[in-house]
Amino acid sequence: MPARSLARYWTLGLWIVSAGLMVLGCADHSPPQGSFEGRADSARVAATLSEASKPAPAQVEIPNPAVQQPDAPKPAPIVVEVHKPATTQTQVPNPPVIIATPAATQPAPTTKPATTQANLPKPSFIGEWQTTYGKMNLKKDGEFIVGNYGTGPAAGTIKGKVEGLKFTFTYAEKIVTGEGWYEMSADGASFAGKWRPQGETAWGDWTGTRLSSPDSFSGLWRTEFGKMRLSQIGTHVTGVYEYGGGSNISGEMDGRTLKFKYDQPDGEKGEGAYTLSADGVTFTGAWKSNHDTGGEWNGFRVAPKEGKTWLIVLEARWENNLEEQEYSYGDMLRAFFVRIPSVQMRHRFITDEASFRKYCAEANYIAEPVVLYISSHGTKEGIGANGKLIPANVIIDCVKNLGDVRLLHFGSCMVAGGDIPKQLREATGKRFPVSGFVNAADWGGSAVIDFTYLDLVLERNMSPAMAVAQTRKMLSFARENSAPDDVISGAGLVVVDGK
Repeated sequence: MPARSLARYWTLGLWIVSAGLMVLGCADHSPPQGSFEGRADSARVAATLSEASKPAPAQVEIPNPAVQQPDAPKPAPIVVEVHKPATTQTQVPNPPVIIATPAATQPAPTTKPATTQANLPKPSFIGEWQTTYGKMNLKKDGEFIVGNYGTGPAAGTIKGKVEGLKFTFTYAEKIVTGEGWYEMSADGASFAGKWRPQGETAWGDWTGTRLSSPDSFSGLWRTEFGKMRLSQIGTHVTGVYEYGGGSNISGEMDGRTLKFKYDQPDGEKGEGAYTLSADGVTFTGAWKSNHDTGGEWNGFRVAPKEGKTWLIVLEARWENNLEEQEYSYGDMLRAFFVRIPSVQMRHRFITDEASFRKYCAEANYIAEPVVLYISSHGTKEGIGANGKLIPANVIIDCVKNLGDVRLLHFGSCMVAGGDIPKQLREATGKRFPVSGFVNAADWGGSAVIDFTYLDLVLERNMSPAMAVAQTRKMLSFARENSAPDDVISGAGLVVVDGK
């Protein structure tokens, strides 16, 4: 990747300052009297949020297909298009030599699926993937996994062996050879890994997302009852779908047939079966409710659009009263990233736990990779919205089953200073990195930090770990302790992404 001038980031900082960020006040200093606003505001904010904190309410069983009374008309099928992965491959440049410390190799994720069966088959690397360096097809050749990736001068071949969820390989391109490894997520839908050219010590990131598998239900589907996100680990399948504001489904595979049970918010429960087509692009099936109603339930796979990433900003309001002008990170980020066609930006305001759950649930039904950015007051116990705490257990429950998440970033004071990032990593099977601030963060300073960090991730395609390292290197107040003569105190930007 071409080197970029550091001056761009000083320009970014000046642009934000000139836009009036600094005069808005900072997360832990606005206004001087210490009123409750900004990302965090001394002990008063923490006390206010902690006082509002209550044990998470018992989870209500979330239920599926439409409730049809015996005389109710059968819902009309929804006509949908079958979107297949694009066959035109974009020419990808030779992997750059990135100066970075190799990630420590640790055992594959040990998070167990909901089923207690000890003999479930592990996910396979065989299939088609969209990766950092273009589309890649992998197949089995004896005891090896072999394949090819990219197009044109950057096209290459790859060969290696799998042990557990880790694939260790060598690769060869026209003018370079090298080595690397991938580690697959627990659900088999993605992998993350490293590579380096022969003779080099620095490692670069190489990640991938499964495009489709003819033998798996994992992925996003469009059905008569809305979009459905399924995750298959071995023979066990779990998922959610849109009907009724969010319904649950789970079951076991028997050959190419999924026998499932569902439950939906209005209390209806039922069962059914899907049969996966030979190409894995469609399924056909039927359902039957506990009210003895039933009908067809068919689906079409929704393929992600190549080269597209979503930036979803969930932001709490910062203003205390009507006298204050509105100000928002999301509004500025929308203007900032409009220049990058590959980034789809969505901004929503959260006011309470219900709105937070709603928008996290909707993120399940996006086919492409997602960077989820939560911008709010914060403490080590959770995030704040409208003066109330959204605690760690609610955050975990809302994001643990999200689809293809590339990064979860908390633009909130002190959230990363507690156990929330670690808890999220464990609850999600370490599927995606979690980043945030260890300390209370200045409102204007944190804007400069987050714009720099997200630009490195979304435009320059850096891994979150490398982007954090670069941001801390370039901006002293992104570290835990800023320089002695810095006006802005250190926010402590960190990322938790170790395998």
